[in-house]
Amino acid sequence: MLSSTTHRVVNPTAEKRHLPRFSMPFFVHPKEDMPLNCLEHCISADRPKAFSDITAGAYLHERLVEIGLA
Repeated sequence: MLSSTTHRVVNPTAEKRHLPRFSMPFFVHPKEDMPLNCLEHCISADRPKAFSDITAGAYLHERLVEIGLA
């Protein structure tokens, strides 16, 4: 069995459900030490940071462990 990574799909509105849809995966592999931090201007007292800072390499490793590939 090959587990897939988390992905998100938005269901179309009721009036568009009869139309065909097209999906195309897009894969990207940033540098391992690339920070994936929340942008400072997106953080405020009303919108506090929801996740800890992490690098792309640490996040990838975390996901691979979660799906049993590391």
